[in-house]
Amino acid sequence: MKLAKKSLIALAIVAGITGQAYAADQSTATITQSGTAEVATVTQTGTLQTATVTQSGSANLTAIIQTGTGATGQTATTTQSGAVNAVIVTSTGDDNTITSTQNGSLNSETIAVDGISNTVTTNQDGFVNESYTTTLGDGNQIDVVQDGNFNDNNVSQDGDNNTVDVDQIGNSNSTTTEQIGNNNFATFQVDGNGNDGVIKQTGDNNQAGLLSAGFSLNNGNNNDVSVEQIGNNNLGGAIGLDGNNNNVDVYQRGNDNQSIVYSLTGSGNDVDVDQIGQQNAALLSMASGDDNNVTIFQDGNNNNVGAGLIAVLDGNDNDINITQDGDNNGTNFTIDGDSNDATLTQTGDQNIANFSAIGNDNDITTTQTGDLNLVDLLVDGDLNQSLIAQTGNSNRVGGLSAFSVDGNDNRLDIAQNGNRNLVTGSQSGTGNMIDVQQTGNLNVANVVQN
Repeated sequence: MKLAKKSLIALAIVAGITGQAYAADQSTATITQSGTAEVATVTQTGTLQTATVTQSGSANLTAIIQTGTGATGQTATTTQSGAVNAVIVTSTGDDNTITSTQNGSLNSETIAVDGISNTVTTNQDGFVNESYTTTLGDGNQIDVVQDGNFNDNNVSQDGDNNTVDVDQIGNSNSTTTEQIGNNNFATFQVDGNGNDGVIKQTGDNNQAGLLSAGFSLNNGNNNDVSVEQIGNNNLGGAIGLDGNNNNVDVYQRGNDNQSIVYSLTGSGNDVDVDQIGQQNAALLSMASGDDNNVTIFQDGNNNNVGAGLIAVLDGNDNDINITQDGDNNGTNFTIDGDSNDATLTQTGDQNIANFSAIGNDNDITTTQTGDLNLVDLLVDGDLNQSLIAQTGNSNRVGGLSAFSVDGNDNRLDIAQNGNRNLVTGSQSGTGNMIDVQQTGNLNVANVVQN
């Protein structure tokens, strides 16, 4: 695009073109130029087309092509100040409004609209910013702000009443947004350098993006957010990435799924969420620290991780890996400390796992296969290891309250194979070990170590 842009400007300068307007009946084209080697062309077909071009500086290029298909008319307004900026506008349809403002040098824009009542507003301020927007449909809206250098934006809309809001403040930020369907909303608002956003929405009424906890510009550098939504009424993205080098990747296929990473604080965090099915939710709140890795996969319907924003990470080097395969499963966790590892796998329906690890170097592994199983575990101390495996239906670890492990160097191994087995109790002290194995049905074990 840069080579093509420079070639267009060079051709226009050689040809000696300073301003040309080809207007149809009842259409208006106004070109105002102050500077040197400014180039502007306006071509209008149809009635009540309005084009306004204002250029100041040197060697700026504007090309507007309006093709009207209705009685309302279209409006295109471009303003350029600086040197060697370029904007190309192609507008087809009726009641479309395009506004472009460029200030700086070597900025380029391509805007293409085909439909009715679409609105595109772009603002570039800086050096070598690029923006490409394409809209096909009715009632769509695109707002783009680029303030800095070497920012890149690509937007494609195919459908009706879609909205894209992009703010790139800083340098070398990149955003790609694709919307296919109706009533989708995408936003990427950053203040920093080297941030990348990719948002793909296929379906209706989806919402995705990145913005701050105050619903404004997100501050930070080299943060990457990728959201792909296939279906309807899905919500995915990140609210508040405070720090640098954070990565959030969300994939949703189905309807009414939710995945939100809220207030991720620190550096080097990786969050990957895959949801396949209907009405699944993964909500990660107050993830604080460095080098946290969270991988969540849900396949089924009505599964929840961190319902009510209970999923919390606070510390360094935490690894969380959660897989839920089935329907109506739930997981809530709280990690507070350093170097904690938690792995959870639930296969079946209506299984619940609640665990909390407060301390350092805790390992928690929970595997539940069957239906209506429950794990409720609280660990408080250092170097604790917990391994729980339940196969069958209606098995429980923890009764009316959580099974508590409190102290240092504790190890807890529980295996239940059968139906309606129960383990309750607690550990408290140093160097304790528990190994409980139950096979069969209706077994009860109450273990207390103090």
